[in-house]
Amino acid sequence: MRQAISGREEELGFTIHPRKSRRYPKVVLTDLDFADDISLLSDEIKQAQKLLTSVERECKKVGFAINAKKTKGLPINIEDPPPLHTSDGTELE
Repeated sequence: MRQAISGREEELGFTIHPRKSRRYPKVVLTDLDFADDISLLSDEIKQAQKLLTSVERECKKVGFAINAKKTKGLPINIEDPPPLHTSDGTELE
């Protein structure tokens, strides 16, 4: 995850608290890690696609792959969201 995000948390992540001033920057969360699962979080669909692509690219470097059959997107407060895709073009549910 560190390689996939590489300092782009504010660009790709989900905003928990907006920025209040220079002294109090925004608080961003990009992922929740479980035993053998990862939940990726973003503010926008385009950011989610960039995050998914970046994670998938870094996974392939070490021999892992995303299982598109088990991977799901959960958009909240978005009407007719565009689907997320893996790097090989598989559309996620």
